[in-house]
Amino acid sequence: MINKIGGDRLLAIYWFIMFVIVIIGLVSGVSIFFSKPLDIREAEGNILADKLTNCFINKGIYLSSFMDRFDSEGLEAVCGLVLEDKTGYYENGNEQYYIEFKIGDKIASSNDAVKSKLHGLCEQEDLRKNIPICVNRNFFVLKDDKFEKVEILVIVDKVKQNAL
Repeated sequence: MINKIGGDRLLAIYWFIMFVIVIIGLVSGVSIFFSKPLDIREAEGNILADKLTNCFINKGIYLSSFMDRFDSEGLEAVCGLVLEDKTGYYENGNEQYYIEFKIGDKIASSNDAVKSKLHGLCEQEDLRKNIPICVNRNFFVLKDDKFEKVEILVIVDKVKQNAL
């Protein structure tokens, strides 16, 4: 009679080698996928610009009380946004966003202290590595039976959090 136990041991070695190859492939695939951080600042700027547009425009008509409320209450209270950073990357919690509205001849901005730091960097956006991302929106709205040009500038800094 022939002893067949040795064949099972040889088969176990092949199973172990296949298991090691699959684990190495899985670990290397996951590490390659997650090794590069994602830069979502442009998407975040576009979403923020959309929310701001919906805040002061209703069905293409400008809400005239917006600028008065913006000056008195602030952007976060008027639009129901939370722009404060709670991660601790920034000394002042409101340094990561700059928002500017230009409606006709009226200009309103969210944080003038950040403007001098971030505003000049919009022209260098081709670098995109360690500079803020700027999102510009230009459109017309109906205000007092005439069309007014609206310009929205949203600058998302967050270089310390999710820049490449």
